[in-house]
Amino acid sequence: MILVNYEKVSEDKAKVLGTHHKPEMLTKEETSKGILLEGMDNLPKAPSAERGKIATLMVNLDTNEFYWEIEDRPLNQEELLESMLEKMDELAKKEDEIINLLKNR
Repeated sequence: MILVNYEKVSEDKAKVLGTHHKPEMLTKEETSKGILLEGMDNLPKAPSAERGKIATLMVNLDTNEFYWEIEDRPLNQEELLESMLEKMDELAKKEDEIINLLKNR
């Protein structure tokens, strides 16, 4: 058994904060603040990482169904640099195309 701890964000939705793999060691009050599951297999697999996105595991409190919410986030320095380099490569290719067109006139 595992205990999934959460924080309510609305009446029927909560953000998963973490899991406890020995809930039998907790008090009833502590276990009442989460959802007991047979194992981690009952949680959905995390989505693939995307640049500029963050995935947060959520739970529907009415149905105890778990799902991932994907939200935008600011790019970090490495991602910004990668994005700028991609744009520079695109511009260099376009510049080459224009030069070739002008040469072939």
